[in-house]
Amino acid sequence: MKRKITIVIFIFLLFMLYPLSRIKLNQPDEMPDKIVSEKKQEIFEYEKAKNVSKDGNDFLMSSLPLGEFGSEIVTTLIGEGPKTFNPWESRDNTSSQMSGLIFDSLVSTDVVTGEIIPKLAKKIEISKDKKKYKIFLRKGVKWTNGEELDADDVVFTWNEIIFKGLGNTSTRDSLYINNELPKIKKIDSHTVEFETPEPFAPFLRMLETPIANKKQMQELLKKNKGNFTLIFSSNVNPEEIVSSGPFILQEYKPAQRVVFKRNPNYYFVNSKFQRLPYIDKYIFQIVADQNTEILKFESNESDVLNLTGDNVAKFVENKKNSDYKIYNLGPTSSTLFIAFNLNDRKDRNGKFYVEEKKQRWFQDKNFRTAIDYAIDREAIIQNVASGVGAPLFTPESLNSIYLNKKI
Repeated sequence: MKRKITIVIFIFLLFMLYPLSRIKLNQPDEMPDKIVSEKKQEIFEYEKAKNVSKDGNDFLMSSLPLGEFGSEIVTTLIGEGPKTFNPWESRDNTSSQMSGLIFDSLVSTDVVTGEIIPKLAKKIEISKDKKKYKIFLRKGVKWTNGEELDADDVVFTWNEIIFKGLGNTSTRDSLYINNELPKIKKIDSHTVEFETPEPFAPFLRMLETPIANKKQMQELLKKNKGNFTLIFSSNVNPEEIVSSGPFILQEYKPAQRVVFKRNPNYYFVNSKFQRLPYIDKYIFQIVADQNTEILKFESNESDVLNLTGDNVAKFVENKKNSDYKIYNLGPTSSTLFIAFNLNDRKDRNGKFYVEEKKQRWFQDKNFRTAIDYAIDREAIIQNVASGVGAPLFTPESLNSIYLNKKI
């Protein structure tokens, strides 16, 4: 099957330190609310995936038009590749991205609306006092070893991995409320309940942490004598990973490629109850830099290329004589920013980590404000991003659900 070639443009964003004026925007600042089918040129109103049940199993059904099964997608990954496939250990974006394809979480974020949407959780009930969250799990969700994912897996993940501080502790550290962590208990085989010390608005988004297979993780912790970094490391045998996500790790060749194959038992389905994803393989070629990434795309060795502003004009000009299509997806969720080191501490030898004169600069609000005013956002957008971008004056990206567009 012939592969469809796609280029994606991301809007170049600038994040500076303080809110100054209202955002000036020359590019679309919202995701499109309509999806167009190329084959029939039909317009479909965006609709969230919905919960459906069949034969005692709970599925998440896509609202998008039917696709075609088969083929593969080849894309590129700049850098050294993943350092681990353990999502609870990951401390870098690449490792989190790779492990996120093979492990699922209770909830996720809708890429169009920014709202919390169910994944392994079929439904969530929040108590009137906003402190209790009852999670109803999907029935029939299978691990790749054929076992059913249940409440024991969820309770184990939170109590024995996250709350105990194994691996990357950022999730645990973000959940301390008045110096207390939330509590979790099992209600039945497919229901758990979290309770927070006080109402905590960000709590639902913290549930995007992946869930582990209790039985396998207990065995691995015992085998590795509690050394969590060794679990699902970059030299793991892919067949040893028991996972629940849309893809299964098939192969990892360091500095060369990462290959995923579709999970045939994933609980996401289309309107015909056919299990998704559609593609058989998802391949990431590891490259050193963006120039190599572009060369791979131009030589038909990859199918997707994320463009930054300085490369947009070239590909737009060549589009009429090529077989690719360009899609403008609007602003990225990331931002570019400057941070000042306000550390005034000394090391064990009594030497300041930051020079004293720089401490005086950085800790002076007038200095930071002056730097903010001195940066010519428009010039950077024109000269660095070739005009494909927008100035930003808040910590939030232009497509963030937290962005106050009146500022």
